[in-house]
Amino acid sequence: VEFHNEKDLEVEIVNSLGEKVLSSRIRNTKQSEILVDLQSKPGGIYLIKIHTEQNTIIRKITLVR
Repeated sequence: VEFHNEKDLEVEIVNSLGEKVLSSRIRNTKQSEILVDLQSKPGGIYLIKIHTEQNTIIRKITLVR
């Protein structure tokens, strides 16, 4: 996901049961890449939700262990 302007972001990771396993707020980011540490999480399907002032972006990832 690419951001071209400074943004306040809220990042959520949700597991396949709909449980929030991680939540983070990032202020005034200019980065086009967000790193999330999921090493302590079991393998499975997760949704990454990135909330900005204007949009919510959702991506599905599969974590293989």
